[in-house]
Amino acid sequence: MKRILVTGANGFIGWRLIARLQRQGLLVLAPVHERSGEVRAAAGVEPVRGDVRDVGAPWAAAAGVDAVAHLAGRVHALSEGRDDTQLYEAVNVEGTRNVLEAALDRGVGRVLFFSSVKAMGEGGRECLDESAEATVESAVASWISQNGPLVSR
Repeated sequence: MKRILVTGANGFIGWRLIARLQRQGLLVLAPVHERSGEVRAAAGVEPVRGDVRDVGAPWAAAAGVDAVAHLAGRVHALSEGRDDTQLYEAVNVEGTRNVLEAALDRGVGRVLFFSSVKAMGEGGRECLDESAEATVESAVASWISQNGPLVSR
């Protein structure tokens, strides 16, 4: 049976992806950080305590998985008057880097990276791709406008 590790398992897309993967007969492992409780689609999911911001904790579970689906991310707009920029960077930038490095270190054959409309900002009806300018309507877009893209071609 193929095994897949899914970050962001409790998110809007994560738990739906898990249900789909299970219907296809895959064994799903899901890192869950302490604040989020148990995995929403718990039946048949192997929960692993951890957080993408932690370099070590959940990644021992990545050994022997066939793929990683990385959905974990901080996507909501910054609260007015609060500076959550460090948390956004820790989860979205360093967390993604931790996932990718763990996958490489453990010989995972495939990493699926999921993004969000929040990466480019919202508003308007046109379809955007990597060449579009980010708006500053979201924390992620704000980070991109200040630091440039995480990955450049």
